[in-house]
Amino acid sequence: MQPPSGSQKSFLVKKFGKRHSPRRMKAPAPTSPDSLSAVAKRLRTIRWLANKGNQTAFAEGRLKIGVKRWNNMERGGALSKEVAFKLVRVFPAITTDWLWFGRIDHLSMATQDALEKAQRELEDAETGKGTMSPGKRSRGS
Repeated sequence: MQPPSGSQKSFLVKKFGKRHSPRRMKAPAPTSPDSLSAVAKRLRTIRWLANKGNQTAFAEGRLKIGVKRWNNMERGGALSKEVAFKLVRVFPAITTDWLWFGRIDHLSMATQDALEKAQRELEDAETGKGTMSPGKRSRGS
C-alpha cells in the first residue's frame, strides 16, 4: 500500500503534518516478576504442584474452566481476575499477590518450599532432565 498523495492525506496528517501512530505501552521486561511470561511460569508451577502436568484434568477438573483458556494463560496470556480468584479459592495457601506479582511475603514457609520444589521439578521436566509428566510418552515408545 502506498502512502496517500497530496489531496488524499488523512485528517491527522493534514492537521499534524505527519503520520499518526498510536502510542503503545511497553510490556514489562521478560525478567520482571509481573511480566506475562513470569505469571505464566507461576501458573505452570501451580498446575505441576497440583497434578504433575495434565492441563485438562487441572483446568476442567480442579478449576472448572476450559483447557484452551488455561493453555492461553500458561503460554503468556493475561491472567484474569476470575481465574486468579478461582486459584486462590482452590489453593488457599497461595495469594493473588504471588500469582500476579511474584510476591512471597504472605506465603507460609511450607508453601514457599513446595512452590520452589515444584518449580525445579517443572524446569527439569520441561528441559527433559526429569521424569515425563503422566500421559506423555517419548516418540520411541
